[in-house]
Amino acid sequence: MRNGHRADLIIIVDDDAAVRRSLTLLLAAYDWDVVSFASAGDLLSAGLPRDRRLCLVVDQEMPGMTGLDLLSALRTAGHRQPAILVTGLVDGRRRVEQVARGIPDTVFLHKPIDADQFVHCVQRCLSGAAGD
Repeated sequence: MRNGHRADLIIIVDDDAAVRRSLTLLLAAYDWDVVSFASAGDLLSAGLPRDRRLCLVVDQEMPGMTGLDLLSALRTAGHRQPAILVTGLVDGRRRVEQVARGIPDTVFLHKPIDADQFVHCVQRCLSGAAGD
């Protein structure tokens, strides 16, 4: 399953430890380096590496700062890495999806996440085709 390239880094931001663990294991099986954070604040405190190709995987509904808020803050700070925004939210899903589609290089996925679709989205993000 070696699709990943060690120069690539997938960053997962999700407040659910089980989701972080399962996505990390899935992506590691494809030979990608993965790091995860339990909150948007944790990621912002750590900062984004500038020497690697990144794909952000961000949960929408997190305490403190939503996924959309995190992506907006990163874009405002000049970071343009592609992102996959995921949510299990039922109420307001259409609004979140519409806003996410307006953010360049952002893909929107619903939970539960289909593994094949998710891996395909990560590949597209890393190839620069996230918004296509």
